[in-house]
Amino acid sequence: ADSTFNLNCSGAGGSVSGSVNVTVSAPAPVPTVSLSASPESITSGESTTINWTSTDASECTASGDWSGSRNTSGSQTFTSLTADSTFNLNCSGAGGSVSGTATITVSSVVGGSAICGANSSCIEVKSYDCNLSNVHCVGSNQEFSTIQNGVDAATSGGHTVVVSEGTYQGFIVSNSGENGNEILITTNRNNVIINQAASGVNDNIYISNSDDVIIEGFTVINAPAYGIGTHDASSGSPMERVTIRYNTVSNSNSTNIYISNSRNSLALGNIAFDSLTSHGIYVANGGADDTDVIGNVLFGNQKNGLHFNGDGSGDQGIHTGMIVSGNTIYDNTANGIDADGVSDSSFFNNLIYNNGRHGIRVFVIDAENNGSSENLAIYNNTIVLNNSAIKVTDGNGGHSIFNNLYSSNCSFELGTSYTAGQVISNTTLVFTDFNSDDYSIKATSPAIDAGLSNFDSIFAPSYDIEGIERNDGYIDIGAYEI
Repeated sequence: ADSTFNLNCSGAGGSVSGSVNVTVSAPAPVPTVSLSASPESITSGESTTINWTSTDASECTASGDWSGSRNTSGSQTFTSLTADSTFNLNCSGAGGSVSGTATITVSSVVGGSAICGANSSCIEVKSYDCNLSNVHCVGSNQEFSTIQNGVDAATSGGHTVVVSEGTYQGFIVSNSGENGNEILITTNRNNVIINQAASGVNDNIYISNSDDVIIEGFTVINAPAYGIGTHDASSGSPMERVTIRYNTVSNSNSTNIYISNSRNSLALGNIAFDSLTSHGIYVANGGADDTDVIGNVLFGNQKNGLHFNGDGSGDQGIHTGMIVSGNTIYDNTANGIDADGVSDSSFFNNLIYNNGRHGIRVFVIDAENNGSSENLAIYNNTIVLNNSAIKVTDGNGGHSIFNNLYSSNCSFELGTSYTAGQVISNTTLVFTDFNSDDYSIKATSPAIDAGLSNFDSIFAPSYDIEGIERNDGYIDIGAYEI
């Protein structure tokens, strides 16, 4: 506090007083800094945004996996992260300095391909405490005997439903998580079979207009309609960030995995086979933009292995921003990949063989308002034993097609497209064991180092279908690197 100091001095001649006032100012406040990432966990190649605010700071400096001066508040987006990253920020002012840290965890999906493969062994097994309020355990002698009751208890982000081994009726998901803080419904690598539709619907797993949900590790069989399906959103107001991963879905009366009006979503490492009347995976309706289909195995389906259909209803009915990578698609009755109304998307590192019609078929039927297919990148795929390897019709062209490997009995129809770096091969010279469907390439294959590292401003993938790193400048043609 302010203070006054008086002094009186006296002597034979009298006395005198003096005074001094001391003004005490408050100390300069110590700065604060808040640093966060959204999302905190991503798969390799995805992006995240660092947000920060500070008080009583005049300057901030970044370190770790970023550097340099920063404003005292702001945000910065980092794209294509491939490894765990740490972002430090030190802010200082008259009252001192303070630091904050944000850490990003990057999962083991590299180069657009799940190294782990398409099976439940990819699931990270964790030790869950069923006594926690946000962990809901399902099974005999657990809190819940039905998956539906456990899922209903998961009311918000950060809740986890853990299902013990057994055979169960299906379930409906109607609650949402948050971006970076999902609702996880997992088998935790237990053997969990869903062999009945959820109550009141015809899907075994029915996701109803829910954001930020993960469905993981289930074996889904004999669904009356879709094995796993997303529903009840619209192209104008789609659901967001639904992840369907490491499930095995078969013998559905319709499509095995149906992703409708679900934007920024992911189908990863699933096995979908023997749909009785339809597709392995079906990405439907114009609201499903920026959805990735990665590392799945799709075979024996009555129509297409992977089907896209914009199904425009009041909008242009075009899918954009798709990444289709690391999939193995074979023995389907129609096309391997059927892309109706897909633009500005990438197809790479896929193995597509022995489908009844085309390997990759691109066209426009259901797109509305002059919607068009254009600007596709189709590269480093191995496409053999189909009626034709790639057939592109309709649309405005602008496609970049390169580094693909075809067998000699495939035709190649492009429409208006750019092409480069193709190899039409003698299968016995190129593949390890063509007769046994081993389409990795021999050490003496002419496809080795014959690819382009980039074409039309698009770079060849850094990894192959199995996660093997490609040597920049010496790219093998096709989905495999040796």
